[in-house]
Amino acid sequence: MRSLVTCNALAIKYVTSVPRRHRRCFCARASLMDHQEKVLHFMRHGQTEMNVYLGHNAFGSEGFEDPLLYDTKLTPEGIWQAEQAQSKALQLHPVPEVLIVSPLTRALHTAELAFPSARCQIPRRIAHPLARERVYLSSDIGVLRSELADKWDNYDMDELPEEVWWYSEDRRNQRSVTMEPEEIFHRRIEELRKHILQRPERNIAVVTHSGVLEALTGGYLFRNGEIRTMTAGELIARTGTEA
Repeated sequence: MRSLVTCNALAIKYVTSVPRRHRRCFCARASLMDHQEKVLHFMRHGQTEMNVYLGHNAFGSEGFEDPLLYDTKLTPEGIWQAEQAQSKALQLHPVPEVLIVSPLTRALHTAELAFPSARCQIPRRIAHPLARERVYLSSDIGVLRSELADKWDNYDMDELPEEVWWYSEDRRNQRSVTMEPEEIFHRRIEELRKHILQRPERNIAVVTHSGVLEALTGGYLFRNGEIRTMTAGELIARTGTEA
């Protein structure tokens, strides 16, 4: 204990001896060292009805119309992809201490197929609004917390507000679709990244969306149902985040 106290005292003495203009950099490096050993497992949801539609109708192309597939569901192919990912998910070691999932149905369904509660004893499962997809189309409009809680009762919903939790400029109309501005989206992704890095768990799994994952990881593109593992140190290096 004495040596620990001595080390802490020396660290404090060193930091306070560093010129004030350099302390922020020193603290940032120390913070990076604290977090870089975290192991992060990222997964994209399985194929959805909207994915299939967009495969034949390019978003933004001439004559494009939103097919109004609100909170789009997994296709049979998407269900198969999530089930196939289960073997890899069950082999993750150590077992994730927390599973953070977008509250959109396609992500929750994927999470339950890939990380089944009966076989994957993850201590905490959280539906977190920061992990939602950027609103482009009706498929990115979710359902209210009360409805989610009825169907996904093994998930902690405390982070979700009672009312609209997705981006909307008309919260009185739950079917209103307004594209989430890029600046607001990237600010939210930065919040999500810091939330993940600052959580106490050392092994974290996240099930979310292609747009979120590309922004969150600094450009990685994920296939439907793909799981990819990286350390927090890699994430910080790729994105320049100060944990």
